Amino acid sequence: MLRSVLSGALGATAAYYFDPVMGRGRRTRLRDQAAARVRRAGRFMGKKARYQVGKAKGVLHRVTDFGRRGDLDNETMIQKIRSEALGPAGLSGSDIDIEVDLGTGEVILHGNVGDHAVWEDVTRRITALEGVRSVRQASNSSVF
Repeated sequence: MLRSVLSGALGATAAYYFDPVMGRGRRTRLRDQAAARVRRAGRFMGKKARYQVGKAKGVLHRVTDFGRRGDLDNETMIQKIRSEALGPAGLSGSDIDIEVDLGTGEVILHGNVGDHAVWEDVTRRITALEGVRSVRQASNSSVF
């Protein structure tokens, strides 16, 4: 019984795709749909592979750079302070000059800050950065 049903289904499928009038278009559409599915599956697998490569690079970066600060110089630290502390506080590099001593971990800020709350925010942000032990204001600077 099962053999008869399968044979009938196979015969109907063959008749559907090899019909002299409409069969060519049906075969073409079937071929195009199958190719599209293969392309979609390839893109999906490519995305998954790129994601896994990115995760592996992140793990490798964390493992190999753990606790390393040797490549951090004064200019890099100044840029980091500008981008992570001054920018979010609404200050620009022209408002405050920054002096960094990586040996002692001290940051000295030169310039005028318009508000004590902004000064506290900037100080908190700078102190949170890795490698900074203290932040002080230069004697010729003011907070008003």
